[in-house]
Amino acid sequence: MRLAFIASNRTNSTGGSESLWTKTALSALRNNHDVACLVYDWENPHPLIVEIKKAGGVILFRKLRGIHRSILYRAYLKLLHVYRSKFYGEDYELRELVKWKPDVICLSQGADYDHAFHNTYAKFLNKAQVPFSILFHSFRDEGIIKPSLRQRSYQVLSKASMSFFVAERQRSVIEKQLRTHLHNSKIVFNPLNLTSFDIVPFPIVNELRMAMVGSLETRWKGNDILLESLASDEWKKRPWRLDIYGTGKDKAELVELAKFYGITEKVFFKGFEPDIKNVWEENQLLVMPSRIEAAPLTVAEAMICGRPVLATDIGDMANYFVDGVTGFLAYAANKKYLSLALERVWDSRDRLEEMGKKAHEQAAAHFPLNADELFLNELKELVQEN
Repeated sequence: MRLAFIASNRTNSTGGSESLWTKTALSALRNNHDVACLVYDWENPHPLIVEIKKAGGVILFRKLRGIHRSILYRAYLKLLHVYRSKFYGEDYELRELVKWKPDVICLSQGADYDHAFHNTYAKFLNKAQVPFSILFHSFRDEGIIKPSLRQRSYQVLSKASMSFFVAERQRSVIEKQLRTHLHNSKIVFNPLNLTSFDIVPFPIVNELRMAMVGSLETRWKGNDILLESLASDEWKKRPWRLDIYGTGKDKAELVELAKFYGITEKVFFKGFEPDIKNVWEENQLLVMPSRIEAAPLTVAEAMICGRPVLATDIGDMANYFVDGVTGFLAYAANKKYLSLALERVWDSRDRLEEMGKKAHEQAAAHFPLNADELFLNELKELVQEN
């Protein structure tokens, strides 16, 4: 099988949306399938993209215009894009992938409507002569969408062999916004960054150890809400530590925000950590104050490692853990509700180890360890059916 992936994420090369397709690509290569990937030319690409290339996969790069670049370089890329588009067509990068002659194409989206919002994708997929699937990761429950976007999305999804979602709530919101039921759709799991389901010993320390794991992008992850909630006079008196793991465009602003709130001695920016078990050797609780989320890997991984979770009620979060038993649910992504949940954590700090053990049992019974292989089988079926 010749399997092609298109990654539309252009905001963070190590974001959670890159996990399923990259690990599935590696799984395909291990099973003697051919793989080609069209990705943006990040200065620091996802480590698994490097592995895909080493394993024999074909990597095609798209120029990343507009972010993380100097003004002169962005101007050069824009002129290059205009030139190539004029002489080769707007979708020339995508057509390079078609020349590779894939049996199936999977568009892994960084945002919910990349397949339609970017007209290049919509035109390309509508003309595709091979079966294709759309993989949804993020979503925004923000009411109705523009009729033009809804029409383009419907045209693409109605032609797709399958639409894959990582959360049931995510699919429900997309169906509401499109005002149609997506019968050719399935729920799939994201792969965990774990090689076993072994619990990580709980750290016994004289302070509350919390970790926030994910992209440093406040619009999505709500990192700023947590810092604001922990800046109260009451919390400043308490013994606690917050380790923030991840990279992203808002890091400098978050560092300044911690200074503004006067909590720099308790907040530590740790960068990207490839081995999630290292995070949980040091920390007792995951905090996910996200504004937008579907099915974050970090929640499942924390629970598998034996840690309870504090998370906002978005995506399928309420289905991941039992409030008050294996985690703490904040009813909305704002200071009021996050502060209330944090108070429940503080009052339950002597029970966190016990809650973590129950979280481990709950997650181990729900999440598969081979999500990449399961998704590869789904793509194989699309080829067989077409």
